[in-house]
Amino acid sequence: APLRRPDVTTWGCAILAGHAAGIFPDMAAVARRSVDQGEMVAPRPAFTAHYAGYVQAYQQALADLRGVHTALARLRSTAPPAVDDIG
Repeated sequence: APLRRPDVTTWGCAILAGHAAGIFPDMAAVARRSVDQGEMVAPRPAFTAHYAGYVQAYQQALADLRGVHTALARLRSTAPPAVDDIG
């Protein structure tokens, strides 16, 4: 689908970071307010075909790392020992 913002990826990352930092508590509301009716930018089929392989590679990497992400999330869910408990 055509995009109306050429910087949509960067702005999406900014919204996610702002949400994580507590700046944007409602990501959907921020996205709705960000709609820009500027010049339409359409995907270029040649570029889409070229980058399809990258998409597949990243999807495979995410699938391969799912266990690592789960283990890291489990580790983050517990607090480290207090300094006094280390000895």
